[in-house]
Amino acid sequence: LKVVRGPYSGETVEIDHIVPLSLAPEVGNELANLEMLPQTMNRKKSNYITTRQLSLAQRLFEAGLLRQESLQRIRNESEKSPLQSEKLRSFLLQ
Repeated sequence: LKVVRGPYSGETVEIDHIVPLSLAPEVGNELANLEMLPQTMNRKKSNYITTRQLSLAQRLFEAGLLRQESLQRIRNESEKSPLQSEKLRSFLLQ
């Protein structure tokens, strides 16, 4: 599958884990935790945690899909992350 419009036109589309698999393996293949991204964006994103990932993690926890330990790992990672949502968006669009 390829991106057909925009700055990533022609790139391969990859499935991305919104909440990183490395931090929350139990929600790895939950549909709510997956999105399609151009390959370049997915590779740049890596395991960054922003308010978006933190918010989804909280919702997954409340739905009983995410363990307390994983939620805590995500919270800890978000505190270490040097990028906020706007900075990450800028970074990904470079």
